[in-house]
Amino acid sequence: MELYTHNDLDGISCGILAKLAYGKKVNVSYLSIGAFHHKLSKVFETKEAANIFVTDLSVQGEEIDHINQLIDEGGSFTLIDHHQSAFELNEYDWATVTVESSNGIKECATSLYYRYLINEGTLKESTILNEYVEHVRQYDVWDWEKNNNVIAKQLNDLLTLMSFEEYESRIRSKIESDEEFTFDQFESNLLSIEEERMNRYISRKKRSVFQVEFQNHLVGIVYADSYISELGNTLGKLYSHLDYIAILNLGNKRLSLRTIHDHIDVSKVASTLHGGRASKSFRSNFN
Repeated sequence: MELYTHNDLDGISCGILAKLAYGKKVNVSYLSIGAFHHKLSKVFETKEAANIFVTDLSVQGEEIDHINQLIDEGGSFTLIDHHQSAFELNEYDWATVTVESSNGIKECATSLYYRYLINEGTLKESTILNEYVEHVRQYDVWDWEKNNNVIAKQLNDLLTLMSFEEYESRIRSKIESDEEFTFDQFESNLLSIEEERMNRYISRKKRSVFQVEFQNHLVGIVYADSYISELGNTLGKLYSHLDYIAILNLGNKRLSLRTIHDHIDVSKVASTLHGGRASKSFRSNFN
């Protein structure tokens, strides 16, 4: 089995769940959006993987035709996602895209995949897994702030401070041996140092925002290469009259859009820039 999943906290957590459920039977690839589409194109050319699972990533255009052909030829393809931009994929039997649960709770790929694995009988529900999945969900949909769930944010901080392999190993070890989710002393010290560094960085960037009008929106623009989500959220609250924050990383040629407003959908702005995933955040390359 091949699992292709996004290379952020939500996607990597799907990989952790897959390895807990399937062990060595699953090969997990953590991919950027661009790398994922490249990977799929190679799969369709060579038909090297007949059993493919995708989480926290979406497909489009000719890829859909190739997937249907792969299935017709005896292969297997399953996609689980939570982004509104992928919702139309629900018309295909192989895709499940759920933005919110029936009781109005915003979903993430990890929460959806967790329930899938439990329903399939390949993973057993536990207290620590419930806690971890909920932390990931709250961070990914940004519920952590209104719920003051610092652990959720610290999970993402921890991921940025170590390799995917080390993060995965540490989280799997906790889930397999502990009853409740906590950070050990080494992780706590690391997170404390990182928080101080982040606060200093954001404090500097607050003074370098400039304001422009774009497509009938009032936009705050700032140049930054670190702490993108936290910076965008902090600046959005500090300059609440702005519709959204545009963060330019000139070194990596990346553009990120962030908003704190429910009436602003940056995925619609992003669609005019040839992109778009979540309604409150967007990230893409530029030339």
